[in-house]
Amino acid sequence: MVTQGMTAAEYSLFRSIFNMIFAFLLLRSKNVGVFEGVTREHIPALLIRCGVGTLNFILVMYCVKLLPLTIFFMISQMAPFLTALIAWMWLSESISKFELFAIFGSYLGIAMIGISKPSSQDGVAESGSQYLLGIILSLFTALGMALISTSTRKLKQINYAVIQVIYASSSTLVSGLIVLGQDYP
Repeated sequence: MVTQGMTAAEYSLFRSIFNMIFAFLLLRSKNVGVFEGVTREHIPALLIRCGVGTLNFILVMYCVKLLPLTIFFMISQMAPFLTALIAWMWLSESISKFELFAIFGSYLGIAMIGISKPSSQDGVAESGSQYLLGIILSLFTALGMALISTSTRKLKQINYAVIQVIYASSSTLVSGLIVLGQDYP
């Protein structure tokens, strides 16, 4: 359970519904259409933004159950370095030698965290295998954050509220399907 009896998918569903409503209201206030500016070339980046964004939010909810928040947030701070690498590969942006050195240093730091022993803290998994799973899932979360940032940059020609309405709609659908598929007592 994430908080007060809600699962990660339920939390994601309610968050997505509110996000969708407010992004839609923003579009209406600016008199912008829901798909205004979206072309065929934008669809792959939009699908990545929506799919990864939805799954990443749910994944974050699980990661914070497996790791102390300090460890999770330290690992998630790799996202800017991963964003630089993905932007270099996908958007053909340049990376300086200093940035490459910083990227290598961040990965080295994460490796040291990964081999450290977990400590006992309230509400956090104490088993070594759950701790390692939390580290691995947190790395995927950082990668997801980087993909979200890079795909959003790829979509820079589109009004951001359009991206948010489309993302929130797809997130509501996916989270809703997950919630419907859950077993309840």
